[in-house]
Amino acid sequence: LTAGLAARARIIEGLYANVGYTYTAYTEGREDERIDPKNSLEASISYRLHQQINIFVRGNNILSSEYEIYPGYTAQGANIMAGAAINF
Repeated sequence: LTAGLAARARIIEGLYANVGYTYTAYTEGREDERIDPKNSLEASISYRLHQQINIFVRGNNILSSEYEIYPGYTAQGANIMAGAAINF
């Protein structure tokens, strides 16, 4: 089961802010392999420099929730990523 909310807002021409929340509960698999539900909050800001070039900064797992992606594999805590996207 996965549920989420997301919002995107244009701040000024070319500048966008995004925020999203996801809740995931794992109900499949054997009882001994099930992992706890996860809560995750993400946010990003992007700016269109040119029709084909965007730059962005994104924060993942902002609440630094501790959860497993797969049994035995823990997710990273809060982290930030920056980059550029070029569309051809």
